[in-house]
Amino acid sequence: MKTNHVIIIFIFATILTACGNKSSNNQLNSNSEEERVDVTEEEWVEVTEEVEEKCTNCFGSGIINSDCSECGGCGYKTHYQSGTQPKSCSTCYGTGVIRCQQCDGNGRCQYCDGRGSFQCTVCHGYGLIVLDVNNTDSWFRCNNCNGTGYEKCSICGATGKSNCCDRGIATCPTCWGTGLHGQENYSYTQKEECLYCNGSGNVKNHCFNCNGEGTVIVERVVKKKKSELE
Repeated sequence: MKTNHVIIIFIFATILTACGNKSSNNQLNSNSEEERVDVTEEEWVEVTEEVEEKCTNCFGSGIINSDCSECGGCGYKTHYQSGTQPKSCSTCYGTGVIRCQQCDGNGRCQYCDGRGSFQCTVCHGYGLIVLDVNNTDSWFRCNNCNGTGYEKCSICGATGKSNCCDRGIATCPTCWGTGLHGQENYSYTQKEECLYCNGSGNVKNHCFNCNGEGTVIVERVVKKKKSELE
């Protein structure tokens, strides 16, 4: 019977000891959490800093490609022009000259056939004027041809060349040698390479957001330890 009382007392003492230890541990854990919370709030703070970042407008290149304002991105300019202009003469095909119709283009004097002289019209080529065939004293040298039987052509000046043209070529009577007669309409389109963009259609400009640097400075809110700021 005495043994049973001893066992019961031992069990009861063990229970009291365990409860005391648990209460003590709970109090210690609670104090540790409060200290940790206080330390955490004191160590970290939010601050605003300036940070260098890549420019999102030019993707860090500092240059922006855009369509050329001079040619609209085509790389060339188109010029249109139309109007009227003198028409080429259809008679001489724009040369201003034609084949001489009087000499048939051979350039010879038509009166003497290019010889420069022709049979004397007075003595008929004999060179003598005969009054009496049987009387030689009545024979006289023809003064018209100077006894040669031929007189110089007064039409061409004894040159044998036609005076109506120049070696068979005459001035066109339609255009009077200009080669142009009448008017005709014209129109054309001409493409010219754009000098502003060298025909590429694009121009490169410095980025206005980063002024060509490729990076920009922005403000960021970050958390830092108080010890780092002191």
